[in-house]
Amino acid sequence: MHAAPRYRCKHIKAVMTSEKLAPAIIKTHFVYPPIPDRNFDWSATFDSYEPGNLIGYGPTEEAAIADLRGQAEDEKEIQA
Repeated sequence: MHAAPRYRCKHIKAVMTSEKLAPAIIKTHFVYPPIPDRNFDWSATFDSYEPGNLIGYGPTEEAAIADLRGQAEDEKEIQA
């Protein structure tokens, strides 16, 4: 009997809310790490992710996307 995979990837088109940010494709991943804290079950990255880029985390897919969007908007404000 094989164990169920613990990692799942899903592509979602998401439009950024800030006028300064262009529409982007966001990838979400159901990671379910072996820790008791469920706040890191989902991660979200932009499709063009490279090591060192932003990663959003959350207990749900929607929360991870919201975290990623918030980080991207904060980064744009800092650069402006």
